[in-house]
Amino acid sequence: MPHKVAVASVTNGLGHAITSALLDTADIDVVLLTRSSSPNTGFSKFTSRGAIVNSVDYSSIPNLTSVLDGVDTVISTMFTPNDPLPTLNLITAAKTAGVRRFAPSEFASSTAGNARFDIYEFKRQIQSELKRSGLEYTLFQNGIFMDYFAFGAPKPHEGPLKMFPYIVDIASHKAIIPGTGDEKVTFTTVEDVGRFVAAAVKLERWPEELGMAGETTTYNQVIRDAEAVTGRKFEVQYLDKGQITKAMEESKGDPMKLFMAQAMDVLADGLGAVEPTLNRLVPHVTITSVKDYISKYWI
Repeated sequence: MPHKVAVASVTNGLGHAITSALLDTADIDVVLLTRSSSPNTGFSKFTSRGAIVNSVDYSSIPNLTSVLDGVDTVISTMFTPNDPLPTLNLITAAKTAGVRRFAPSEFASSTAGNARFDIYEFKRQIQSELKRSGLEYTLFQNGIFMDYFAFGAPKPHEGPLKMFPYIVDIASHKAIIPGTGDEKVTFTTVEDVGRFVAAAVKLERWPEELGMAGETTTYNQVIRDAEAVTGRKFEVQYLDKGQITKAMEESKGDPMKLFMAQAMDVLADGLGAVEPTLNRLVPHVTITSVKDYISKYWI
């Protein structure tokens, strides 16, 4: 019997990749939840492959409950740091509708690392609600999106992920690296995340955390890979803990600047690696290495 999976928030790069991978997987029926009053707008690439699109009101638990009728699994990629209510209502509706399990919008680094981010307080609220709900749930963790290495490349990036240079700017042949550069960091492409999540839907049970990894390496190795691919020497600056602490203090009052500074702090403390549980549970999922990904866009 097919698994019926509802995906909340499909238009961002992550939701797009997960939906595509689910539709590529046999015996999975996909329901897309959208706030749009014209649910078919922009979703033809999914509806043409069998996805059903439902316009929802995240402020209405009865509306959400009716849409989730018959759904086995809910996967959310909603990133709403200032308003957890849409996801909290979705959890309540899922429980009422008889949904079996729920994956909130985690998709970040290790639990220890995530605990250091002020902006992730909404995620912690959602996780607490999931524990109270009795629903089976998991936190998908994938480290840093490898896709950022494609920023500025001559080949256009595939998919709708919002791109920007993060730590390593290959286009400028520069990098600002937190710590020594030898701390372990996990990178995974958005496309690989989608495939891992689709494979996880087929698992009999979910543990509370499901980490995945395209490659766990170091930023110093990333620089060596980028230099080998591009044939250019990179200008590299390292930030020590004092500089990072100062940046965090100066960023208070600006949530996004603070988030970026705290990310540097997490990476400098070696908390950027993810336990690759899903790699072991679904070994058939193909993954992309950092050097191969850079080569794809920069050769």
